[in-house]
Formats: sequence, C-alpha cells, structure tokens
Amino acid sequence: MSEIPILRQALRAVPALEGEWAFEKLTENAYRLEQGERCYFAKWIADEDARGRNELEINRNLLPGSGLPVPKLLHVLPAGQGRLAVWEWVGKEDLRAEGRDLLPQAFRLLANFHAGQRRPGPVSSPVTDKVYASVPDLLQGESQDLGGLLPPAYRPRLAAGLAILECGYPTLIHGDLHPGNLRRVPDGVRFVDWGYARRSLNLFDLDYIRSVEMEDDPDEWWHIRPAEARRILPDYFAAAGLGTLDPFAVHRGVMLWAALWAHANVTRAHDFAGQKSCRRRIDMLLEA
Repeated sequence: MSEIPILRQALRAVPALEGEWAFEKLTENAYRLEQGERCYFAKWIADEDARGRNELEINRNLLPGSGLPVPKLLHVLPAGQGRLAVWEWVGKEDLRAEGRDLLPQAFRLLANFHAGQRRPGPVSSPVTDKVYASVPDLLQGESQDLGGLLPPAYRPRLAAGLAILECGYPTLIHGDLHPGNLRRVPDGVRFVDWGYARRSLNLFDLDYIRSVEMEDDPDEWWHIRPAEARRILPDYFAAAGLGTLDPFAVHRGVMLWAALWAHANVTRAHDFAGQKSCRRRIDMLLEA
C-alpha cells in the first residue's frame, strides 16, 4: 500500500496545510510538496528510525537560535507508524558541482556554530557510537578500535598521529558534512540532513576535506579538494577559536582518522583491494 494516503491524512490535521498537495518523491522517504505557488520539503520518519528521530531532536531543540542557517522545521505530524516532518523548501541545488566557491563561507559559518555549541562533557565516536568522558579519551579509543585492525607496529604511530587532534573541543557536529548537504540559496547556503549529528570533536566535521594530495585518490563530488582546502581551513580555524594553530598540520590528523575509518569499513567488508588502497593512504599520512 502506498504511504501517500497516510501522509495526505496527516497534512489535513493542520488547517494551514489543508487541500490537495502534489507529492514529488525525492528519496525513499522524502518528498517535495507542492500546492500552487506553495512548496515544502517533507520527510516521513518511522518510529524505529533512530537517525530520523535524532534529526527531529536536533531541529527542534538545538538548531533554532543557533545562528546557523538551516531550513525551518514547521510541523511534525503523526502519520501511521511514524511522523511526517515538514520543513520550508530551500530548493534542490547543492554544492556538489556548482557553487563550490561558497564552501569557505559555509565552513566559516560551521566554525562559528561549533564555537557557539562548545560545551565540556562527554563526547561520542561517529564510528562506534561509544561515549567517552573527554576528547583525549575519545581519540585514544579511536586509535585502539580502528588501529587494532592494522599490524601492531602501526599502533604507537597512529596514537601519535591522532593525538594532534586533542587541540579540538567538544561540540555539536553535523556528522555528514559533504557538499551535497549544503543547499545553495540566494543569500548563501543552508545546512541540511542532521541525522548523524552528535556531541563529538569539532574537527571530525572536516573529514570530507582533502588537504593532502593522495596517490590514486579518486576525484569524487563529496571530496573537498586540496585547492579548496587552502581557502577553507585557515578561515575555519580562525572562526573556531583555533587560529594560533597550523590548520594543515592538524587537518592531516583528521585525514588519518578518516583513512582509518575507511580502512575499518573495507576490512569488515573483506574488500582486499580497498584495504591495500587505505593502507597506502595511512602510510603516506604517517610519513610526516
């Protein structure tokens, strides 16, 4: 049975949303709603969808008043075995191909947000979901969990390579900040898709940036390239309150963490070619 009738019924519960809406399916559970000149973005979130519930929590309680430009969450409506969340429509255009000159602006805004959300207290791993009392404990845990999949000789060097990230701080991170999650609008950008957000290390939101040219690294749309990194990282570090640091030396540690995460994924998938490629990246990042 189509879920559209259930969603239409949910919309009728709000007088401002009465009438016939056209549904354009965007992803498995996301739609563009259109009625004349009015349009909204809507997402059906199942009761068992932990990421979806997290996104609602972030949008309801943490993003409003934060200063970060995000689409406004307008309604959350009961709909079958879940909720229908309705946001203002900000368009489909993102920074995957066009508008990449907006990336420095986006990361300055992110840095201001990180600084504003800076709080002492526990942090969790985007990789394992484990909770740690502090950033040093988190990095030690990542070194043990991710480095444990490499030969023992790597482990002291990995711990040292990740320790540089102790200069960062606990904050609310987006958790999946690639160019596809930055929407282009006339006055700049909007940050979308907060399902992976958590309290963690601010520097982890820089994981799609490639500040070091890597051998055989494919040029994918989700990568933020070295030429772009040279424009982004100094501004991010200054706005995040880390302007006295060498942003490129610190970011090498972020790239090492991201390479370890990728290595863990391909190892568990028994992707031996992927393991070899990740191992080359890890070796290169440990050379400095």
